[in-house]
Amino acid sequence: MNDGDFEKTSYEEFYYFAEYKLVLDDDETLIVSSSDVIVYDKDDTDVTSTIVEDNSLTVIGTKLLAKFKAGSSSASPYHIIFRCTTSADNKYEAAGYMYIT
Repeated sequence: MNDGDFEKTSYEEFYYFAEYKLVLDDDETLIVSSSDVIVYDKDDTDVTSTIVEDNSLTVIGTKLLAKFKAGSSSASPYHIIFRCTTSADNKYEAAGYMYIT
């Protein structure tokens, strides 16, 4: 992931990413159509549809990005899991926590 855990306010909305350059071969690419991001709140409830903007998952080079919407400090920390599949049919996962301040 970008640098693992991160903080944001409940107002902020922005893209965050998982970086896979250290595990990809030179000719290997990420496939966005078979990749996803999943978000769980502090109670392990799947809140992906309320935290990740619809249709925002994208690939730029070796990064898998998604736009994160507002969250609630009462549901923080959020466990974020990026899962990708590559052109070589490899599967990788990166995880971290989002804290709402």
